[in-house]
Amino acid sequence: MTSRRLLSDLLGASVLTIGALPEEAALELLTATAGPGPVAADPDGARRLVRACGGLPLAVRIIGARLRMRAQWSASALADRLDDENRRPAGMRLADRAVRSTLRVVYDELGPGEQLVFRRVGGYPGPSVGLAAAAARCALEEHAVAGALERLAGALLVESPAPDRYRMHDLLRLCARDLAAEGAEDVEGLRRHLRWLTARARPGGWLAAERENVLAAVHAAVGAGLAADARAVIVAVHPLVTGEAEHGYRLRLWQAAIPVATALGDEPFRIRALRWVSHAYGMTGQSRLELPAAQQALAAAERLGTDVREIALAAWRVGDALRALDRFDEAQEALLRALELLTGLGAVADEIEVRLSLGTLDNTFLRPELSTPVLTRAVELLAERDEPERGWALLGLAVAAGLSGQVQRARELVADALGVAERLGDDQLRGHCLQERGWLHVRHGAYRHAERDFAAMLAIFQRLRGGPGVAAAQAALGEIADLRGETAVALSRFELAMAEYERLGLPVRLGQMLQRRAEVLRGLGREQEAEADAARARELIGDAPAHRGPALRRRPDRPRRET
Repeated sequence: MTSRRLLSDLLGASVLTIGALPEEAALELLTATAGPGPVAADPDGARRLVRACGGLPLAVRIIGARLRMRAQWSASALADRLDDENRRPAGMRLADRAVRSTLRVVYDELGPGEQLVFRRVGGYPGPSVGLAAAAARCALEEHAVAGALERLAGALLVESPAPDRYRMHDLLRLCARDLAAEGAEDVEGLRRHLRWLTARARPGGWLAAERENVLAAVHAAVGAGLAADARAVIVAVHPLVTGEAEHGYRLRLWQAAIPVATALGDEPFRIRALRWVSHAYGMTGQSRLELPAAQQALAAAERLGTDVREIALAAWRVGDALRALDRFDEAQEALLRALELLTGLGAVADEIEVRLSLGTLDNTFLRPELSTPVLTRAVELLAERDEPERGWALLGLAVAAGLSGQVQRARELVADALGVAERLGDDQLRGHCLQERGWLHVRHGAYRHAERDFAAMLAIFQRLRGGPGVAAAQAALGEIADLRGETAVALSRFELAMAEYERLGLPVRLGQMLQRRAEVLRGLGREQEAEADAARARELIGDAPAHRGPALRRRPDRPRRET
């Protein structure tokens, strides 16, 4: 017995819900309908077609018939037409078997309440919609919407993948959106959804459930003329995205903000978006993209010329991006400019951040006489507050002390910084503290302790997906292996570090590792390979000034509420 609705009242019956066809089965149906020729001639296009149909058998049969009737069309050509969601239902018509017509029959059988919920909920952006958001879209009480959605589920028009969450087949969503547009309900529903997202934004479970819906709603808002509401969502969600593994999501959030700012003509917001895009590129290991976004932000801030703090923050972002690329002079110039502007403004929190970047730059390029006063002042500004910035400043001072030969002082400062990291649960800071402590162990020949610290560092950065940290840890473990005479292990570790630096687009770091590999190869009598590595290293390093070995410290900025 079959039905368009769930037959839940048949005693003793076993219920089998027929879902969408899996891709291979859908391809079989397409082949049977269109004939084997078009599918065999263009298998990639055929797969795109069945994906556009979402596995709906009626849609697959209609598309197959269209393909059979138009022998001059390839599957890819038809798939290109269907890629436009607005044209997809119309593209699936075939005589009286149109998807829209079939669904309209089912829709007309619904009661007024179910029809309203189907229209208003159906246009939701994102993978699924929660009950509270659905109620906001409908402007109805949750209990009324819950009842209607359950009845729609019984009519097989919605699915419920989890309690109080619902989703529709893509083609059903498109038809629901068209029905809503007829009564001008689609834009208002999206506006209510955006405002619900803004008002309800919370860390934890809410963000986990709604993160993809936020992005989808922001993208939909631009085309619907609701950019101001989209901006409010971004501002509300940004401070919630704080975890070390969230840099990829932060990148997508602020990339979505750029067209929002453009639609609003809001240049200050566009500048902020470019800054955060740049930062997220850096934290996700995309160093080649980090600098251009920062430079765009600075150029736009200078053109605007009305916000000195914004110019300073953009200059800081440029300096940090240049630091990541080992361009000392340019990085120093940009960071000193940012520091001067921020000191004049009395922006203490921002000044501390820039001092940390500048101190790290000076340490990286072996200039502890410059980093020590810069970082000492940062510690003074922080007083005794136990927060990440204090840990980073103490760690920077530890590096400076080590470079100056004050090994005991360096040990004490690393221990203090590691204590901050442990108390705050800051794994990024902890990983770099372990790195510095490991090198201090190496100085005293305590290779076993050093290896343990570097291995723990590697585990941290692998978990955080911190490419530069992973590379630095592999390089350090290679150094330990070489010191122990385990040359095969050393070469293997160096090669892993080189692959990571090459992926990150860090030529100077890659050149350093090639130099080290060349030294090991020479010790093995492999002169020809060693000379090839040394020649490439010279080319990559060029005239870059001397600096510390495989260490690249990158800190996540703590998101603040953007206004």
